[in-house]
Amino acid sequence: MVFLERDIKARKQAFGIEVYDILRSNNSTGTSVTGAATISASDIQKAYELCQDDIRQLENKVNSKKREMDNIDQSSGVGVGAAGGVGGVGTSVDLNSVGMDDEPEAPGIPSTP
Repeated sequence: MVFLERDIKARKQAFGIEVYDILRSNNSTGTSVTGAATISASDIQKAYELCQDDIRQLENKVNSKKREMDNIDQSSGVGVGAAGGVGGVGTSVDLNSVGMDDEPEAPGIPSTP
């Protein structure tokens, strides 16, 4: 989960670099201010939509992992009980059966369809 959160941060940083490059290239092309602004807005919107999709996919994976962890805690009896205590001492979880249906993840590289 930490890797996924790191990937989200890295993707946001990459988006900032993309926007900077778009603005810099439009500034240096010598087009009119109105034309450059139109090109910039269009290119920035495209970059934003791609970034938003990548981040949404990564956030969905984070949420999925959180649900898996909650399910593991519930099935093993670990968690906060009604009296506020932690239960499940001495229980074990078969980690080999957790998340086997997930696709492999490459840290730092969002998967694209």
